[in-house]
Amino acid sequence: MTRDSIRILFFSFCIVTVLSCNEKKQKTDKIKLLESVIENTLNEKLNLPKNLEVYTPFSNYLVDECNIFNSEYQIYSRVDASCGTCIRDIDTWNELIPEFNKYKVPIILICSSDDNFELIKYFCETGRIKDFRYPLFLDKNNYSQTFCIGQIF
Repeated sequence: MTRDSIRILFFSFCIVTVLSCNEKKQKTDKIKLLESVIENTLNEKLNLPKNLEVYTPFSNYLVDECNIFNSEYQIYSRVDASCGTCIRDIDTWNELIPEFNKYKVPIILICSSDDNFELIKYFCETGRIKDFRYPLFLDKNNYSQTFCIGQIF
């Protein structure tokens, strides 16, 4: 087993440990999905959209987008920015940030939208989303609808 594989397994274990602290059935289902995603995506290549727009509606960022992509590891997740329930999952990611910061692993949320990102912008402007600590990445061409690696929440 290579050093990178061991690190990926370690971070995977950390993710499962953090998520397993909550006893709700919904969280248990998410953990099972997370485990499945991790098992199916280890050593897989992730093709990201080529044209991502950086959206920075908040002011308390931990790092900028250049440092995010230069990190040794990143966690990617797709967010349907035209779905109110899906957008609210950003708050769940926000709760996980302190744990991942210990290992300098940024969370990269790639947003796709059917409404030109109007709903997510409204949620950010009205405070319905807590200050997310990383920039959001908007996929203007909705390419990310075809990528599902890391689509956990």
